[in-house]
Amino acid sequence: MSTPPAPSYRTARDETKEPMLDLAALPLPLPGFPPLPLPRSQYLSVLSWTTARGQDLEEVCLIAKRYDPDLVVLGELCEEQVEDAARMLGMDAHRSAGTDVTAHRTVIFVRRDGQLVALHNHQGPNSRDPRIPRVNVEFTLRQGTSGRVPGSFTVAGLHLSYCSPTERLIAAENVSNLQSRLRLIIGDFNEDPVGEQIDRSRDADRAHWHDRSHHVHGTGRITATRVDEDLTAQGLIDVARLLNTEEAMRPTSSTVLRAPGQSPAGRGCRVYADAPFALAAVHLEVLAGYDDVSDHHPILTVFHLPALRVAVAAAAADRDARKQELAADRVEFKTARIGREIAAGIR
Repeated sequence: MSTPPAPSYRTARDETKEPMLDLAALPLPLPGFPPLPLPRSQYLSVLSWTTARGQDLEEVCLIAKRYDPDLVVLGELCEEQVEDAARMLGMDAHRSAGTDVTAHRTVIFVRRDGQLVALHNHQGPNSRDPRIPRVNVEFTLRQGTSGRVPGSFTVAGLHLSYCSPTERLIAAENVSNLQSRLRLIIGDFNEDPVGEQIDRSRDADRAHWHDRSHHVHGTGRITATRVDEDLTAQGLIDVARLLNTEEAMRPTSSTVLRAPGQSPAGRGCRVYADAPFALAAVHLEVLAGYDDVSDHHPILTVFHLPALRVAVAAAAADRDARKQELAADRVEFKTARIGREIAAGIR
């Protein structure tokens, strides 16, 4: 007798939800469906994808919906495409600001009936993001039928400069000023992570080597990894590297559609999170097979929802405790100062 298949976190969802996509009806097996015994109420899924400057948007949205995501982050959309994408995805859109440099935006789409509640889109001039400004939305999580988890976290979508290592580093450093103590950073970083450098020094496209490297005095040009170094120094964790599975560590740029004279771009698109958030990740997969849609692969990241709720509530409790401690210190300092002034006869 054959062994029954392990339960999928996609097919073990709650009975109260609408039926899931019938995978057997698809012409080809879909990636991104690991045998994780997680019902729908127990996970939160994020799909991120750098589009090919908004091309083939209908296909992008069709593919994204297959994975039943709670959150979708799309890069390189034009303003006039945002509402169309929101309609096709059936989600609410939160866009980045625009600039005079590029018409493209990064947009976060959120499921209307899902576990996420958008609190505020911190959209601003983003003067330190000179290319495509980041999208920066503060969320909380639903708790029970009508409640919310105390506290919040930030989801930021980044698309760093293609041609300037310095601009990329500035944008990465600017991540430190995000409003929440918990951050989920999703982006196209246009740069290799530490330990995964690709030698492009012999590429026929010399400008591409220049764009992916920086000069070190006494050494010459080396492959740039400063974005990964800076984000790691901020306490952020590369979720793919944390999970360290084959599907998580696949190249995120197409090995089929790339410019002539350029080496493969490796893991230029990545997902980072602060430790409590990253440790709630149960699966990350670079979804191969969509090279005809974009020169970047979509990334599916799945988090354990109860663990996220605990992390968000704990961060809020820690923030409140720090505020109370600071208030107590101020009272103590003021009391001591007034005592000294009375003793000196100046009060």
